[in-house]
Amino acid sequence: MSADAAHPNPDVARRLQHIYTLHRTDIDLRLGETSPYEILLHKLGDPHKKLPPVVHVAGTNGKGSTLAFTRAVLEAAGYTVHAYTSPHLITFNERIRLAGNLISDAALINLYDRVLAASAGTAITFFEFTTAMAFLAFAENRADILLLETGMGGRLDCTNVVEAPLCTAITKISFDHTEFLGSTLPLIAAEKAGIMKAGIPCVIGPQMDWPAVLPVFENAAKIQGAPLKLIGQNGTVSLPQGYPSPSLAGAHQIENAATALAIIDILVSCGFDVPDGARRKGLSHTNWPARLQNITTGPIAALLPQGWELWFDAAHNDSGALALADQLKAWKNQAPAMPIHMIVGLGADKDVTAFFGAFKGLYDTLTFVDLPQARKPSSAAHTRAKLVDAPLTECYENRDIKGAVSARVEGHSPYPARLVICGSLYLYAQMLAPAT
Repeated sequence: MSADAAHPNPDVARRLQHIYTLHRTDIDLRLGETSPYEILLHKLGDPHKKLPPVVHVAGTNGKGSTLAFTRAVLEAAGYTVHAYTSPHLITFNERIRLAGNLISDAALINLYDRVLAASAGTAITFFEFTTAMAFLAFAENRADILLLETGMGGRLDCTNVVEAPLCTAITKISFDHTEFLGSTLPLIAAEKAGIMKAGIPCVIGPQMDWPAVLPVFENAAKIQGAPLKLIGQNGTVSLPQGYPSPSLAGAHQIENAATALAIIDILVSCGFDVPDGARRKGLSHTNWPARLQNITTGPIAALLPQGWELWFDAAHNDSGALALADQLKAWKNQAPAMPIHMIVGLGADKDVTAFFGAFKGLYDTLTFVDLPQARKPSSAAHTRAKLVDAPLTECYENRDIKGAVSARVEGHSPYPARLVICGSLYLYAQMLAPAT
């Protein structure tokens, strides 16, 4: 069974296993009234036309964190919020949040059966199937607002059938899924900018290369007549004076929090009432696992001697690596600095050289682990072979996280150290027992 399809409920697991046999491409390049996907939605009663007010978010890095901040602020203000995010960490239910709660197993089974019957053997993709399920759930359950995350791109992403969101937002653009979205930042930005809608405000979050992407965004906004709100174009991003630090660790989360606050400002202009106290409470109580998360429980944390720290981050591309590297630099500058042992698993489609370029001089040891669950599986040896300038005397390979952590603990002095695991969300399931 696919690791993604694993589920404690066998009735759900059996259905998920079928979904994961579908074509896995997350961008189908065929949106339109005659596409199998939109024909499917029509058979289901056009649920995408019956949604609560929508905030639609695209980007390469930071989409999930930005939506998590936005959701926390809105819920602190008393609003009920639907949310659609991907991928999941432990169970598929995490992708569909209904009025603040993860969707139930019974609801997933019902939605799957209805979409399967309506698709009647039509050649739809994995993400089209799951998005159709989500749209049905969102249309049939009341909420004040829906926070909708794209799957991969934007222009041709199957979430982009929503015609009139209240607001769109685009987070940081980086190199990822280049085989589908293009090999340059302007090409990728153009795909993401495809979620802009006529007259609808669009928030552009802080970018790693403003000169490359801003002209693309400005041109798309001009064509659509969409007002732009730019965050961080002129330098360092900060939160309003007196605001608490975000509950999510890392300087990059200040950028995501600022983007979320800009989205909130647009919603206020649309009639939402979000007082200052709700904004402060939301930012300081946001929960979004696997984003520079300090892991203190579970089977891997139990292997560590007293005083050691275990951190997990979802970084898997150049932009994510740069954000994580900033935190590693901050740790290195602490006195006394704890040694940093990095454990990394990367899919075979990732740019290994660009990823590790951000970490030069920031780790004491580097261990590669196998990643058989990835869309393009890889082995530790394969990843290491692509990194020609790794410090061979402190570079290791292991099959999995447990073995890698055990080796670092056994081979290191008793003094405290930090273990930093990153490269893929697929590694997260190895860190913790399944959530209940």
